[in-house]
Amino acid sequence: MNSLYHFDKGFHRQHVLEIPPNFEPFLQVVDLIADHGLWLDLHAEPVDPQGVSYEDEIFGGLELLFDRNPNLRVVYAHTAMTNPANARAILSVYPQVMMSIKLETRHERWRNLEPVVNPAGELYEDWAQLFEEMPERFMIGTDFHFGREGVAPQGYEAKISLVRRILGVLAPEAALLIASENARIAFGLSN
Repeated sequence: MNSLYHFDKGFHRQHVLEIPPNFEPFLQVVDLIADHGLWLDLHAEPVDPQGVSYEDEIFGGLELLFDRNPNLRVVYAHTAMTNPANARAILSVYPQVMMSIKLETRHERWRNLEPVVNPAGELYEDWAQLFEEMPERFMIGTDFHFGREGVAPQGYEAKISLVRRILGVLAPEAALLIASENARIAFGLSN
């Protein structure tokens, strides 16, 4: 995963990265990824914990990346940690962007970021509408930290249970694409 902006959100010690999208070493990595026909797994938080917006830098940075590499393919991590309107705009402008879905019920862990589910684990209606409108543009990404101290495998089981629950409220065709088929297609995997 390539991170542009990653902030310490206060619940455990996290690395802080503030790399502008026009940073030449980052662009060179993106060039290599595009040249080899790979996917860029992009993590870029649009708002820091104090509420300072980085949307102009990040969303303008996407334009720079695609101007430089028109064949670039991007999996934007965690539904771009933005709202459905911004996600829809990104997906409408950039046909080579997919988004991974991270389900975060503890909103204090995502201060000033846009979650997909409420604290009870219920899918927000505006996200459900977008998933059903553009199901071929999303895939599951749990962001589970295997091997991290204090992270128990039972947490992964709970995440997968939540994923199944939210997929169950979507139209079956959309749920299947998001659950597995999009990843199979994108990464050239056979059944």
